[in-house]
Amino acid sequence: MEYAVDVCLVSHKYEHMCRKLDDLWKDSKKAGLEINSSKTRQIRVNTIVKQRLGLNGEDIKTSSDFCYLGSIVAEDGGTGKQVNVRIQKTRGSVSKLRSVWPSKSRRKGTKIRIFNACVKSVLLYGCETWLVTKDIQRKLQTFVNRYLRYILRIWWPKIIFNKDL
Repeated sequence: MEYAVDVCLVSHKYEHMCRKLDDLWKDSKKAGLEINSSKTRQIRVNTIVKQRLGLNGEDIKTSSDFCYLGSIVAEDGGTGKQVNVRIQKTRGSVSKLRSVWPSKSRRKGTKIRIFNACVKSVLLYGCETWLVTKDIQRKLQTFVNRYLRYILRIWWPKIIFNKDL
């Protein structure tokens, strides 16, 4: 027996969701798939409904967040947590390029292009789904500015404003 993986059902009404879940259970059985109710989780976003969902007679456990395709899905939107995860992953990208940054054989323009392609792309992966607040925007810009100063070797007492960076 094979198992279905990563299925997402969305509905605004509890009854409709129960019907969808039952239909999914029946259709998966027809296709030779089995849904493991102990591994199945539900997340409810912006809802006041507290009725429990069930699958094959077992209650489905509720989760406050989960990782799906590299992004965090959470009841509150998960943006703050997602940004922190992206920053951690980006630090890994920066450290993998550690030999590139101090190199005198590469021009600054080349280093900035490498930074934009290999570092910023990791940082901003999935950002189109984020709810960007001023705090998150500041956090991302601080991260970018810190590493640009490192790459361009701008240390104290050299003074350069962030907007000029």
